[in-house]
Amino acid sequence: MKKLPQFRNKSHKEVRRYIFQTKGACIESDFNLGSLMLCILMILVGIVGVVGIVKWLQERQTRKNNENMT
Repeated sequence: MKKLPQFRNKSHKEVRRYIFQTKGACIESDFNLGSLMLCILMILVGIVGVVGIVKWLQERQTRKNNENMT
């Protein structure tokens, strides 16, 4: 962008302001909603997986206890 003649003598801040005004896109923010949602989804899958395994182990233990009683 700095190689273009209209931006050669402009500061980085001025170039960003120009892009924001013309394109309506903010390039200053590093916030990425897609990666945030992917992280949240991965955390939820991990939690659900652990809860599922714990419940499965509890059910298996109760079945063993019931079989031993009979």
